[in-house]
Amino acid sequence: MNKKTPSPIKITPHFYQLGTPSFPVYLSVGKDAMIIEGGTGPTYAFIVEQIKELGIDPKRIKYIALTHTHFDHIGAVPRLKKLWPHLKLVASTIGAETLRKPEMLPGFLKIDGDIATIMLNKGEILEIPAKLEQYQFDVDVQVNEGDKIDLGDGIKWTVHNTPGHSPCHISFHEEKEKTLV
Repeated sequence: MNKKTPSPIKITPHFYQLGTPSFPVYLSVGKDAMIIEGGTGPTYAFIVEQIKELGIDPKRIKYIALTHTHFDHIGAVPRLKKLWPHLKLVASTIGAETLRKPEMLPGFLKIDGDIATIMLNKGEILEIPAKLEQYQFDVDVQVNEGDKIDLGDGIKWTVHNTPGHSPCHISFHEEKEKTLV
């Protein structure tokens, strides 16, 4: 159970910040929609409630796109994909290779649990989220430099390889509203 869900923040007419200020994710909306970043396990419920608050049918959301595979950017992915199995997970080729490694799961579970404990101690959530029976991080769509994700209604994201913070790091640029993530 979470405390009061923060309101979504409208950044542009087609782009919103969801999650929390410390662990934001973004929602890009054209004809279809895409969540950018995978949140944390404890922010999952906030993300779902914020999408409901915006009145967006989850069936319109086609993708969860990761900028990189650090633990604080992937935690809500298994929960979102369990709730909405039609979602396609998007990551760079290097990111997909990283997420396929079974030795990543114990570290992920520890760090996601640590984030939940911090959020609980700060009063941002009321309880630690229940563990899932299975955690899936299978990448459905691998993208690299110059690839495009077209959401319709003129909202098209171009992928740019931007390693540095993480070897798998990519950035997304949307030309219509001049948005860079």
